[in-house]
Amino acid sequence: HLAARETATAAARDLCLAQNLEFLDGTVALTSVSLIRQPSPPVSVRRVFQFTYSPEGTTRHTGFVIMSGGRLDSIGL
Repeated sequence: HLAARETATAAARDLCLAQNLEFLDGTVALTSVSLIRQPSPPVSVRRVFQFTYSPEGTTRHTGFVIMSGGRLDSIGL
């Protein structure tokens, strides 16, 4: 779980940097965990994380990172 969280945090930080956004709180929060079926391995853990960011420093918005196993599946603002 710690490696997935570190990967998700790095991905969120990098996205905010690329979009010229402020990555608030400097971390992600785990919001859900589920098992998913895929070809290989047949069962994997899917983790959804949320993070907060701000375009100008006064408002807070929520982004997400989805990890399947140790792989980044999706990230969005």
